[in-house]
Amino acid sequence: MLGIVILNYNTWDDTIACIESLLKFTKIIKGKIYVVDNASPTTPQKSLIQKLNELPMVNLIYAKRNKGYAAGNNIGLKKALEDGCDAVLICNSDIIFVDDSINKMLCFLEEHKNIGLIGPQIYNRDLEFQPIYMLSKLTGSGKIKNMFLNTPMRKVFSNFEKNFIQKSEIHEPLKVFGVSGCCFLISRPCLEYLFPLDENTFLYEEEYIIGVKLENTVFKNYVLPNTCVIHAHGGATGGMTSFSYDCLVESEQYYLKKYIKCNILLRKLIFLIRKITKKYRVK
Repeated sequence: MLGIVILNYNTWDDTIACIESLLKFTKIIKGKIYVVDNASPTTPQKSLIQKLNELPMVNLIYAKRNKGYAAGNNIGLKKALEDGCDAVLICNSDIIFVDDSINKMLCFLEEHKNIGLIGPQIYNRDLEFQPIYMLSKLTGSGKIKNMFLNTPMRKVFSNFEKNFIQKSEIHEPLKVFGVSGCCFLISRPCLEYLFPLDENTFLYEEEYIIGVKLENTVFKNYVLPNTCVIHAHGGATGGMTSFSYDCLVESEQYYLKKYIKCNILLRKLIFLIRKITKKYRVK
């Protein structure tokens, strides 16, 4: 049985559109869709809730408070494990499905051993391909290099860029260190190993943490060709909110300290660079 966990936070319209697109293109013989409302502060219209409840396979779960991405998803993942799901798709509410990518990922999972995570190729609303990150592990020095890839210093870090980012569409399964957290399939054995997701980050760095946790295991992670999901609000150029940026900085420091064992001087340097560049990143 397939479980699908969709985290909702003030995005009821997006959530419904996501589910409708999913049901349109995916042949689910047996499955459950767990919509976790992460303590949205505004009450949705009754018509929206009614429409959501009328959609097939949907289980609406309300979190008592918003503790972030990992904590919210853990609520749905716990229920999926209890219900006996063989695989679980974790999906942002602003994802739109335009083909049978889920079925393709499920087939790949069934045909290969020791699969951990499977990600689809991701596109923005203009159907522009979004680069695949996390081809390799992101270390402390890699964090600094990654920060400068959109600056004139990019050429200096070309080797890092080549080994960390896939910029063009792929035509065969691509083995990766980690997958994008906006949409990915996880096998039950892998989920049982990872669960619960680390809740010490509110937003950002979750994918890197999962990648490090799986680094020395039998599980393998892939991005598949001939797949396509649209990340409706991904890849925006308007900049981050101040709150989101602060979450990034805090989560990054946690990741570097706990999972990379990065020395304090390098962590402070990364923190300083983030503080200096905040005004250029925040809208």
